[in-house]
Amino acid sequence: MMNSPVLSELHTIIDKELIDGLYEYTMSEIKDGEDIFTHTVDVTFTCLKIGKGMNYDMKRMLRLGLAAFLENVGMYKIPKSTLSIKGKLSKNDITLIRKHPQTSHDILLTLGERYTWLAEAARSIHERADGSGYPSGLKENEIPEISAIIGLADIYCAMIRNRPYRDKFIQTDAIKAILEADKGQFPSKILKNFLNQ
Repeated sequence: MMNSPVLSELHTIIDKELIDGLYEYTMSEIKDGEDIFTHTVDVTFTCLKIGKGMNYDMKRMLRLGLAAFLENVGMYKIPKSTLSIKGKLSKNDITLIRKHPQTSHDILLTLGERYTWLAEAARSIHERADGSGYPSGLKENEIPEISAIIGLADIYCAMIRNRPYRDKFIQTDAIKAILEADKGQFPSKILKNFLNQ
């Protein structure tokens, strides 16, 4: 894994200070439809922007970028027909989709003990500091910091792109909605750096 193309590219992007430019490009790119890979790229660059604002060193930036890039690997196990449903999802569909963090965890555990942190990060991205998240209802310090960053970026990036069941938000409206709904779901340090970036 250490010689993987993903880590190599992330290292180059961070080292050559390309985060801002690539973030601007990915966020301004007009995309026809939305797929998991496009969302993954958006989330990865949003996370790198937040990590940069939090003064993460190279090692932490690489971990954050890798975790963001792989956090939705479990979504590929969900039928495309479920992911493209227009209108309200059934309880069964919601239950199926909410299994993806555990599925991501299980897949990433196959990388070996050295990457247990990566599997734990993927399982925790939908956890919220107030305990309202899933799959385990973790609270505050029980949630890895990188998972909280990815969770916030994931919400933001989902809001600013069209979904089968709703139109996209403009960026300022998405930020406003996140702030109004937050009620302690994300650590203030992460929220502050998200807003600053």
